[in-house]
Amino acid sequence: MIVKFIGLLNNKDGSEWAKLSSKIGIAEALMDASLQYVLTLFVVFLKADQKPSFIQRISLFTNLVFLALARCDAWLMDLGGMPDKERLTKTITLLPWAITNGAFKLGSISFICSILRYNCIYFYGPIFGGILLVSTLFAQGILPPEKFHLMQGSFVHAVGIGKISKQAVLSGLSTKLKTIEQTSFQQTRNIIVQNIFWFAINTLMITVLIILVNVYPDATIRTFYPLGTETIVLSEMAVVGYVNYFGPAIILIGTVSLALTYIQCHFEMKEDDILKISRYQTVSGVGLTPSPWVQTFMMMLDNVAHD
Repeated sequence: MIVKFIGLLNNKDGSEWAKLSSKIGIAEALMDASLQYVLTLFVVFLKADQKPSFIQRISLFTNLVFLALARCDAWLMDLGGMPDKERLTKTITLLPWAITNGAFKLGSISFICSILRYNCIYFYGPIFGGILLVSTLFAQGILPPEKFHLMQGSFVHAVGIGKISKQAVLSGLSTKLKTIEQTSFQQTRNIIVQNIFWFAINTLMITVLIILVNVYPDATIRTFYPLGTETIVLSEMAVVGYVNYFGPAIILIGTVSLALTYIQCHFEMKEDDILKISRYQTVSGVGLTPSPWVQTFMMMLDNVAHD
């Protein structure tokens, strides 16, 4: 609150306080508000047989819009300072994409978790584990750094739109750091690849769940296999009665979002960047070398912070 208050008093275009205030709002929307929204949707799906009130429906939509506005703000930070009128125009242009993107990704997570319950860890766990593994391979120089942009910011893309930094840091086993200069073309490729990846992952699981509850409605699952002893019959879940509506609706929103992703990236791409080759700078490090896993974690935090 203090930073945001000072930011209001120093709201000149490009001021450091304005940038810091914006970054705090973005981080809050990503790390806090997004997870809260997932939890809210999870409860809605669990009680799908209870029609939400008009106020609750308005609240769900407005919260989604505020999340989308935060992601638009993050996107526009890459363009630097600009007049308020131009910022407003660009925000309005980005807003439909940000809303549909967030609705699909956050809705998918909530929908999948409402059916699988704690078993969703067996679905998302290997995915996030695989992302960590690939990050480790890049950090240790096993995978070529020129391909790093394809998986950068995976956790950010899991919940909404994001644009990677034009400067990424890769730390290896030595005390030296590699700084990778990335082009607008690589930013665009990252956005397209990551959105296709999460669309395929979420759509595949939603499709499997729709087929499962329609073919085996009397099947039982444990709330957390194999530890949980409580079992639930699929047909007794409130959300299952509406799975043929919720599931296709989420996939349809995801399809629209993917189309808007392509359109947005088509206009964002700079043709002169396509022919550029990434440049690498080696900077001497200071102090002891951290363990490979610590280096990987630091690298991911650094690159997520720029999204």
